[in-house]
Amino acid sequence: METSQQDFDIFKRNRAWRRKLKFSHRGRDCRHLSTLWKPEKNWKHLYGRSVKQLRSKQLGFEYPRISSSQMRLNAQYDYRNSIH
Repeated sequence: METSQQDFDIFKRNRAWRRKLKFSHRGRDCRHLSTLWKPEKNWKHLYGRSVKQLRSKQLGFEYPRISSSQMRLNAQYDYRNSIH
């Protein structure tokens, strides 16, 4: 009995075959949670100061927002206190 190349490809079990089999047979609870969880896109849907601070750190801006005049006053206050 002669086997053809097509028959050989059916029984070829390499790393890609094993990964596909593992992916297709896993249950819902085994899926990676970080791909399912999406953060809030709308800032007003975030509840609480601590949650907003964490999200602002992820997005790369400071919360609560401080005006430039208030930052200047804070810097002057910090400078005066550091001298004395």
